[in-house]
Amino acid sequence: MELKGDNSSISIKVYGKSNPSSENDWDSKWLRVNINIKLIGFTVDFRSEFLTDDFPQFLKSIERAINEKNSEVEFKTMEESFYLKGTINHLGTVEWIGFAIYPAGNGNKLTFKFESEYYQLEQLKNDLIKLCQQWNC
Repeated sequence: MELKGDNSSISIKVYGKSNPSSENDWDSKWLRVNINIKLIGFTVDFRSEFLTDDFPQFLKSIERAINEKNSEVEFKTMEESFYLKGTINHLGTVEWIGFAIYPAGNGNKLTFKFESEYYQLEQLKNDLIKLCQQWNC
């Protein structure tokens, strides 16, 4: 999943299940992810774990923005290690704000903001559909 904006980008790549052999429903829902954030003056690259349920909620938020002309999209994780909120403005761009915390819990926190074109929502939607199909979200 990748979001590109004004000299900025966020990439979240799933590289495996956290507990691939677990028979416990809860434990089997965790995914290992690599998060790469590039902003003017900053580059952040770290690993974390997201719950499979985090991705469908983001997908629904994007679909509401596209289909119902809702002006906001939101991605938040169960562990609160990553947050992203986009507000669609009247010019057809999306103003993003967010934060990343590493390590999860009481680690260092990077807050950020940038803009992207509206069409990036469609690309995000397609990326999330593929991700959810691959990882049974």
